[in-house]
Amino acid sequence: SFVFLGIEPMWYPHITGGIPINAIALAQVFSLPAWISSYLPGYWSGRALVWFTLRYLLLFMAGQALVYTSLRKLMGCGRPVAYLISFIAIYNLKMLDSLRYGPAVDAAVYSYAIFLFALQYLETPRTKTLIGIVIVTQLFLTCGYPVVLPFLLLASAFTLCSSWIYRRP
Repeated sequence: SFVFLGIEPMWYPHITGGIPINAIALAQVFSLPAWISSYLPGYWSGRALVWFTLRYLLLFMAGQALVYTSLRKLMGCGRPVAYLISFIAIYNLKMLDSLRYGPAVDAAVYSYAIFLFALQYLETPRTKTLIGIVIVTQLFLTCGYPVVLPFLLLASAFTLCSSWIYRRP
């Protein structure tokens, strides 16, 4: 086997089929948050843990705000229900093993944003929402963690089917 010989395999097996090894490294070159992070004080000396923690806390806040707002506006949920569901979504996001897979949280929050902007665009098509979808999709594709993509596609398929079956007047 290649691993026995000390050669890194080109495909890393993972829960949704795997990750191409080169994609993980090369995608980050085009990732705006990764580029900005490389300029943080202590990044190259290994002392930027405080900055990374702050970045993840901001990502968690953005993720919960996205889920909460979409549940309130798009689905008409009450405040307690929207808070509970958004809290569960962010709690699950926190459990994504973000210490080993740093871009996992980024990919999950970006996929939330793509999914929720797409729902907003289907409800009321606007150019600003479409631009938001394009920007967040670029962030998602370059964050270097494509494992979340099948889940995003599955959520989209379920949502499209359910919106077709249960159309609101």
